[in-house]
Amino acid sequence: MGAARYTGRRPTRKRNGRPRGPRGLLTFEVAVDGRGGPHLDSVPGVLCPRCDDGSVLQWGPGATACRRGHLVETADGVLLLAATHAGGIRKARPGSAAESGGRSPTFREAVSSLGWGLWGDYLVHRFSDPTFVAAEAVLRSPVEPPGPVLDLCCGAGHASYVLEQVRGVTHVTAVDKNLDVLSVGGAYLARGARRIWWDADEWLPFPSETFARVFCIDALHYVNRPCALVREVGRVLRGDGIAFFGHVHHGRYRHLSAGSPVFPEELEEAAGPLEVVFVAERELLRGALKGGVVSFRDVKGIRREPVFGMLLGRVTFGREWKVPRDWDRSGELRLNPLYRRLGRQRWGRLAYLRLPSVRYAREYWPMLTYLPLVLDAGRAWSPEEVQQLERRRVLLRLPAGYV
Repeated sequence: MGAARYTGRRPTRKRNGRPRGPRGLLTFEVAVDGRGGPHLDSVPGVLCPRCDDGSVLQWGPGATACRRGHLVETADGVLLLAATHAGGIRKARPGSAAESGGRSPTFREAVSSLGWGLWGDYLVHRFSDPTFVAAEAVLRSPVEPPGPVLDLCCGAGHASYVLEQVRGVTHVTAVDKNLDVLSVGGAYLARGARRIWWDADEWLPFPSETFARVFCIDALHYVNRPCALVREVGRVLRGDGIAFFGHVHHGRYRHLSAGSPVFPEELEEAAGPLEVVFVAERELLRGALKGGVVSFRDVKGIRREPVFGMLLGRVTFGREWKVPRDWDRSGELRLNPLYRRLGRQRWGRLAYLRLPSVRYAREYWPMLTYLPLVLDAGRAWSPEEVQQLERRRVLLRLPAGYV
């Protein structure tokens, strides 16, 4: 086992209205395992925020703790796996889920109070936007054999919330570089997940062959080194594991909130010996809404798709992905928060679809293909109608306190 040293700077520029990432010069030492990847059980520069003597974090199968046995969590439950800065390790700001006005704020209120604009609208309505609905065609598939799952660049943890309900998932690890959204989301969404503050532009702080599944949705084109991330995901993926990168912007096309679009050829080359297949997002969306199968494509077959998904692993994928027709759901059954109720009319109690902004409508217009503009929200629906409305995301199973 050799030693390696890395010194670099975290990206600090603001992208597409998203909050800035953490600042500061990173300096830490890592040990490199036989496959060339560093992992957390040998990172002496990552300090415990509860100790004054510089105790370091130790990776364990069930928790992350310092040598004194402290579980390294903030008041909001985020594991601070961040490199040391000149002023010491940064701690989470408490109170994102604090009581306000005699009651706890909802997720929507907590996000709105932070003034994130389009990014906040994206988070609040994540369960019904087409980029997430399409990814559910893969997220909802059972994990066989059972094992741990990594939600990379998780944001507030919407995918983690779904993964906690999937058969075969033993536990979920949610990683993101935005400490604020990670803390707020964890109070409502990824309550059972281990949340870790870490930048995907760095080495992933996990031993090799750790996870049965790795998911990275609507994030690869925002990473500074996407090919390096693909290689790291391949390292932490166990032998029978599968990784899925959802909603990737194709480099041949222009996009709203584009980030840095990538070319499938580059990703396939970065995957090395792992098997790689691509899927068109529009086919994933159709599969998530109606069930059925989604055909795999090669690099040439995905060339005409502005947005695509990629699966990789050491397994043989075959020709198609079977989308589960039904799955277990938990949470409160609520009308999609994109709908606004009107008063009772002669023909019933109507609700109409109201998108947050013109920019939001331009970016997520495919949702108009499955969300009706007007519906009667006052009558009693049959069980079959409820099931159909859930599949079209008119009705959503939301966690408690979401809206």
